[in-house]
Amino acid sequence: MTHSYVRASEIIGRDSDKQVIADLLMQDGDDQSGTLSVIPIVGMGVVGWTHGILQSHDHKNLEMEDVGEQYFKELWARSFFENVQFGDSVGEISYEFSMHDLIYDLVQSIEQGEWCVVDSSTKDMAENVKHLSFLKFDNKLMVSTMLQKCKKVQSITADGTDEAPLDESFLDTCFSKCKYLRVLRLRELPLKELPSSIGTLKHLRYLNLVENVEITKLPNAICMLQSLQNLNLAGCENLQELPRDISNLISLRFLALTMKQACFQDNGVGCLKSLQFLLIIQCSNLISLPRETSYLAALRILIIVGCEQLDLENQHYQGIALRLEKFVIIGLPRITELPQWLQGAANTPYKGMDRLTALRDLNIENCTELERRCERNTGEDWPKIAHIPNISIS
Repeated sequence: MTHSYVRASEIIGRDSDKQVIADLLMQDGDDQSGTLSVIPIVGMGVVGWTHGILQSHDHKNLEMEDVGEQYFKELWARSFFENVQFGDSVGEISYEFSMHDLIYDLVQSIEQGEWCVVDSSTKDMAENVKHLSFLKFDNKLMVSTMLQKCKKVQSITADGTDEAPLDESFLDTCFSKCKYLRVLRLRELPLKELPSSIGTLKHLRYLNLVENVEITKLPNAICMLQSLQNLNLAGCENLQELPRDISNLISLRFLALTMKQACFQDNGVGCLKSLQFLLIIQCSNLISLPRETSYLAALRILIIVGCEQLDLENQHYQGIALRLEKFVIIGLPRITELPQWLQGAANTPYKGMDRLTALRDLNIENCTELERRCERNTGEDWPKIAHIPNISIS
């Protein structure tokens, strides 16, 4: 890495300058018109998506996640990112990368005071701080006092630390001060429960509680978050059940979950009409999927992993979304054949998986009997899936 030669004094202004820089970053070398729009990086860059930093009126026929990934890869190709590695965290797809000092300093100069890492050495926060990352600190009162003047906080992150006192009372304080919070990422923490005051965060779009193994229940107040688009509960192995009014999350696009519940409640997950991605992972007691699968009209990706008691045969489901693009089943030993509900209801004009015209990826792993039936060219169920472009059976 080289030393940065960008002077902070040379970078002034706010939103208009951000847009100019963004346009320059995305402008093609042979095109000086500057007409190429910039859109949020979604999936890899949740902050860009949830904060609406970048806008676009193009790509109306593409999902925001797909367009975000497209632009991330374009910036990568232009060498703005280095040493890029693909990562598949619990319930999330991510990229890890290095950024050149020049680009890093440019970003830092533009976002002066908007990012703050809170640890034992933190004595103050800028009033315009928007993004807080909590590490080790031992003075909750001091941090709470500093939060009093921070009226614009939009994201709070705390990953894998048992040294920051992020208990229910402290989070309650954070929620009461940070009314404009859009991103809340609390991964691998010794949290036992969340305060019901989380229901007051009407701007919250992203909630990540991955691998909070001590959480046994969630406040039903979460279901008041009608702006919430991403809810990740993967690895919450002691979560007894989902909140009863989860169907009220009308904007939810992404749901990953681990729970002890044996059955999904009626009028619950199966009624999330905006849901596009559903990951069900390590639900050891689960014996059935939501009955109202036909309401998941927007579902594009369905992944089921490590649910050893799940048996999809002879269940009265109402059919699966015709938009389904990817179906993954891993570690479901009770599944011995393709479920009827996946092949189409009796009253549909198209039988079998031919009706799922959008399906592009089918992945079957550690399902011994099903793998045998779907074996390429020879299995009795192979003709049902042979039309799918990408098939992985192992």
